[in-house]
Amino acid sequence: MKIYNSWAMAVHPLVFETGVDETPHSIAGTGFLIGYSGRVFFVTARHALKPDAIYPLCILSPSGYVLPLKDVYFVPITASDEDFADLAIVEIDMQRVDMEHYETRVISLESVTGDWQKNAQSSSFFVLGFPKQYSWVDYEIGEVQMGFVELTGSYQGIGKTECLHELKVEKPSMLDDFSGFSGGPVFCRQLAADGGQLVLLCGVAVQGTIESRIIYFIETSIIQVMLKLKCARDPLIESKILNKKPD
Repeated sequence: MKIYNSWAMAVHPLVFETGVDETPHSIAGTGFLIGYSGRVFFVTARHALKPDAIYPLCILSPSGYVLPLKDVYFVPITASDEDFADLAIVEIDMQRVDMEHYETRVISLESVTGDWQKNAQSSSFFVLGFPKQYSWVDYEIGEVQMGFVELTGSYQGIGKTECLHELKVEKPSMLDDFSGFSGGPVFCRQLAADGGQLVLLCGVAVQGTIESRIIYFIETSIIQVMLKLKCARDPLIESKILNKKPD
């Protein structure tokens, strides 16, 4: 079994309710569940949520159970550099979760946090996501088809800003583009002190092109800042309700 499989159940596609009877759902982007300060959050890319015209979001467990959500927090683009701001933090309403149907994994942020940049050049990297090419809604049978894909690559260095980094993907020949990977987690494998392998969360994929084979990702430290601000309910963070409580 590959190492990334241990994290796979924490990674989910973004499924939206469109409000259109003929096409009630759509898929666009990826996100993953993080445990922080005794709470559970879904981390994704801000632009994937389209915050200016946001639709109700569904996060599905492998059994099809829809996780109850509280709200989403993001840094307004006007408050910071656009690259820094391209993150969204959605809180899961754990008090309303039906644990019998939960069937998903939450990544403890503390367990995957470390100095991944120290040995980045000698580490192997991978990004997990649900590319649009392999993920869609089959309206004939009423099911969401979720095509989970791992892309491996190598670290190329810091991008346009200090918090934005470049990952060069190895042979993405099965894909026409990287659409759908936005919001997906980027990990690296490093040699641990005991001789085993250490997996660290490096950041969140936010953009990239198949022609260059480059995926840009925002580093984990920015996720930590976002979570601290969210938990402190900092006034710079906007929030919107994503789904309503069941009747």
